[in-house]
Amino acid sequence: MSTVSGVSSMREAAMPQVKSGASKPASPQQKLSSLFQQIDTAGKGSITKAQFEQAFNKLNPPPAVKAIGADAAFSKLDPKGTGSVSKQDFIKGMEAIMTQPKVAAAQPKAAPAAPAAPVVQAAAAPAAPIAVPPNGPIGNTINVSA
Repeated sequence: MSTVSGVSSMREAAMPQVKSGASKPASPQQKLSSLFQQIDTAGKGSITKAQFEQAFNKLNPPPAVKAIGADAAFSKLDPKGTGSVSKQDFIKGMEAIMTQPKVAAAQPKAAPAAPAAPVVQAAAAPAAPIAVPPNGPIGNTINVSA
């Protein structure tokens, strides 16, 4: 019988694991609880923003958590801004982050630009031919009378 000991990353905390044997797979809450224990290196029952950021950079967070970044994720876990998060708040907050709809899907798409109206140019009227006098162009002849 094989077992999985601990959670090696935030992603695994959200992803179900397949185990062989008669043991029941860990629930998402149990995985998040295990993850919390890994982040709470001091064993105080709460994690600070610095501990969360260190774990965020060291572990591979789920796509939903990675997409919003460490600061935004911690702000969602600590909405009152106390600077630390309890295990219960961590589990509830992480579940909320991972189940929220994607932000990009909620944003309306820009309407495609309307095609430009075709430019119609009017045909220019043909120019009248210039008449040249038989003795050459006007202005080239000089008459001098004395």
